[in-house]
Amino acid sequence: MSKWDLTKLGRLATRLAAATLISGLAWSQTPADAPTHEEQRRILVAISSYAEQYVDSLPNFICDQTVQQFEAGRKPKKWHQLDSLTSKLVFTKGREERSLEMVNGRPVSAHRHVRTPLTSEGEFGILLREIFNPETDTAFTWANWDTVDGHQLAVLNFSIDKSHSTLKLTGEMGSGIAPYRGSVTADPKTGEIWKVTDAAFDIPPIVQTESIATTIVYSRVTIGDRSFLLPVHATVLLNTGDNNIRNEMSFEDYRKFESDSKITFTAVDSHDNSPVAAPPPAPEF
Repeated sequence: MSKWDLTKLGRLATRLAAATLISGLAWSQTPADAPTHEEQRRILVAISSYAEQYVDSLPNFICDQTVQQFEAGRKPKKWHQLDSLTSKLVFTKGREERSLEMVNGRPVSAHRHVRTPLTSEGEFGILLREIFNPETDTAFTWANWDTVDGHQLAVLNFSIDKSHSTLKLTGEMGSGIAPYRGSVTADPKTGEIWKVTDAAFDIPPIVQTESIATTIVYSRVTIGDRSFLLPVHATVLLNTGDNNIRNEMSFEDYRKFESDSKITFTAVDSHDNSPVAAPPPAPEF
């Protein structure tokens, strides 16, 4: 467990059991095949250990990120397709850097204005690090079992209160810290994480945002001669009250980034005046 303090990890697992015991109604509705409290503790320890070392275990790599933008006005009943943005994403030493390469399949001009009503970053482990950081004092509860590609996975719900949240939401009128909650879907034995969801709540009025939520799906990706669990798809949903915005993101063509490789990033102006979320140093939505 390298960097983890066992006392803190034990406290993390204890919170799962405490939350389950306190919520008698929730426990009575738990399926009969739910794991015991002790097994839930063991699962949480495995997932926490995996999340703690996740970013450090990743190699330096390059991939292509495509963001398909949608808007639906006040009611998200009919979505209108906007621009498709393809960026070159470089991940080195735990940091992400993006360069916009194409808009709607065509090379982008350095002087072109690109409308980006919703931007995000941090899909490669920063969110996981925040959720499982012992200092965040995350509350966990058992949710259910799920099945992915024939493998049984555990689903845990989590919640982070405002006093421990790093989720900073920024709008045209100002910014504020919001609590958030969601779920983690993971292998109960290895702790490998296959899906993460999160959604802000009790959003400060000054941000002028009613809701913002993210889903990140991971899958096995080969880089060099090794296999890693990396994001392959993500969805971000934003409701400002006046407009609903959705980004559908795909991550493809993962390849190794050599230490002597040189990457040139093209500067592109963007019109981005919609609310964004920035949990420093967590993801920016």
